[in-house]
Amino acid sequence: MVPLPNNPERGPNGYTITMPLSDPANEFLGKIDHIFNMNHKLSGSYFINDSVIEEATSEFPYHYRDNTNRQHNLNIHEYWTIRPTLLNHLRATFSRSAGSRALRSEPMLGPAELGINYGNLPSGPPVSSTLSPNGYFAAAAQAGGPKTSNNYTLAEGLDWIQGRHSFKFGGEVWVRKFFDVTQDAKNGGEYRFNGKATGNSLADLLLGEVSDRFQFRESSYKSNNQWAFYWFAQDTVRLSNRLSFNFGVRHEIDMYPVHPGDLLTAYVPGMQSTCVPQAPTGIVFPCDPGIPRAGIKNDYNNFGPRLGLAYDLRGDGRTVLRGGYGVTYAFQIFNTLQGGQINIPWGFNDLVRNGAAQNYPSTIKLADPWATVQGGNPLPLKVDPSSLKFPPSGNYTSNLLDLPVGLVHQYNFSLQQQLGASTVVELSYVGNRGRKLIGEFNLNQPVLSPTGTTSEANLNSRRPLGGVPFKDLTSFQGLVPSWYDSFQGRVEKRFSQGYTVLGSYTLGKAIDWASWHASATAWSDPRHPEINKALADYDRRHTLAFSFLWDLPFFSQSTGYARALLGGWQVGGIASYYSGAPVDLTIESDVNADGVSGNERPNVVGNWRIDHPSASQLKSGSTWFNLDAFETVKAGEMGTMGRNGVTGPSYRNFDLSLAKRFRVSEEHALSFRLETYNIFDVVNLNSPTGDFGSGEFGKVTSSSPARIFQLGLRYDF
Repeated sequence: MVPLPNNPERGPNGYTITMPLSDPANEFLGKIDHIFNMNHKLSGSYFINDSVIEEATSEFPYHYRDNTNRQHNLNIHEYWTIRPTLLNHLRATFSRSAGSRALRSEPMLGPAELGINYGNLPSGPPVSSTLSPNGYFAAAAQAGGPKTSNNYTLAEGLDWIQGRHSFKFGGEVWVRKFFDVTQDAKNGGEYRFNGKATGNSLADLLLGEVSDRFQFRESSYKSNNQWAFYWFAQDTVRLSNRLSFNFGVRHEIDMYPVHPGDLLTAYVPGMQSTCVPQAPTGIVFPCDPGIPRAGIKNDYNNFGPRLGLAYDLRGDGRTVLRGGYGVTYAFQIFNTLQGGQINIPWGFNDLVRNGAAQNYPSTIKLADPWATVQGGNPLPLKVDPSSLKFPPSGNYTSNLLDLPVGLVHQYNFSLQQQLGASTVVELSYVGNRGRKLIGEFNLNQPVLSPTGTTSEANLNSRRPLGGVPFKDLTSFQGLVPSWYDSFQGRVEKRFSQGYTVLGSYTLGKAIDWASWHASATAWSDPRHPEINKALADYDRRHTLAFSFLWDLPFFSQSTGYARALLGGWQVGGIASYYSGAPVDLTIESDVNADGVSGNERPNVVGNWRIDHPSASQLKSGSTWFNLDAFETVKAGEMGTMGRNGVTGPSYRNFDLSLAKRFRVSEEHALSFRLETYNIFDVVNLNSPTGDFGSGEFGKVTSSSPARIFQLGLRYDF
């Protein structure tokens, strides 16, 4: 299964392979427009895409996965001019995505073939096991079953001009239905090896000694149905020839999604379920009194004001001052709310550490991994309330009844100046403040002891929810803030004299506590999430973009074949640059014994910054920063390296296109287009690996695509 090393430049265990992967796709697009009369128009479009993406799940040929998907999009628009000052727009849309993510290999290496006595496998497509000897490789086996998503939208908009006022009114209704059978890398067991048994993690694997941890998860059958209602009203009033003012409000009701079978839980401290009496205290269900079907109370008080102004400073329309402010509410992401559907009692997800507590033997064996789990193999689980299982060693994910809806305050201030007849310069300040954003927190994460008595042996005794028969209790809370401030400059020369130019520059800074909702493993201490305040994952300090389009004047005055073949060409280009993204350095093993892997960060013991090596050196596995500047932490420590403390490589790119339209006749034309992406073949390095302890730590192991040429022909008739 494990290939021999073949690339000594990457180290004594270096291995490099080129794996051919396919990505076939077929698309169809149809459009129709029908004009009933001058005041009434109907238009529609239909799009279908069939695709299969083949990808490798590991760093070497362990398994492949076929991601199949069929996408449907249907759009219908009705435009009605009721009278010259009153316009109506009715819109209906439907989209459907259906596919699967099937695992395959020849032969299929399931747990039995690997010598693992896993017992009952999860139902659904074939699964395998994930094997990770520290410092060598990660043989992953993510898979997935059917996945469908149906989205329906009905929207109405009305524009009404009345004197100095321009009113806009509208509303829309959304219905979203989602179903997903997920099988991840843990469905056949995930096994990590750190060398504690033999001194070498690969030797631990070969001997079947799971020296680090064993994690397993039941297949999840996630399903969400959601209704959402929105309406808005706004007015743009022209107070004078130089001053316009805009104000309005938008009301958003995002109903929390429900499961068709009510397979959800909520956490209410001290409450005992009456419909599932065997459940632990605090874990309640939609069948319990006072518990809504979503496990969360809906919030109907989400009003977002909008304010804006435009002021012509000189009255000549060439110097304009603009400003705006608005409140928007966070759109609900199903991933943030369906965690309870894949954990106890509907699914089982547990992590057993080597010698983590007195209930476990000192070493986990591949020959019988379930011997380390209280109660043995819990699979398969049942969904009948009377037979729901609540393993005492399990982890729970439950919703809080009073989960707020996150919101963002957005504001901007700009000065626009027209130069000449066709050039505009704009200088702006753009910022926002996020509040009550959703983050994932483990309410029962063990507390680090300041007295130095923290160890794996007393892990469960340090959990704050003492007396509950479970380990982790993950819940989403609206506690995460974010900050963004930027200076933005923009220059545009509108198309004239045969060319147009657009350039922009942004100097910005984005900060937050967490950049993604699934943040349970990101908190150094979930009781003090402010410790994680740092540059956001998406922060790019400098962003520069430049584009142009030029009608070549050559042979424009020629006649005959010279003009037909050599005249009328158009060249365009886009140049872009942005600085590097933050890189978070984390330790994937639970070395500080807080019950979570991946939230520890190393100690800084020196200057990690080095002169960056050349692109050719980095291709051979050179490091992006000084590895000797970091060391691991001890039990009870959090590490002195902050979140997102390293900045990765910057990005530079230039794309160029050449196009011409050949007129065949009055009703027929042929368009030719040549496009080059990354025309100078610049090596844009991706961010280095931030997994401390990994064999790839600090190394840049991949880059963006090289130069690409693309030819296109289009025939119009």
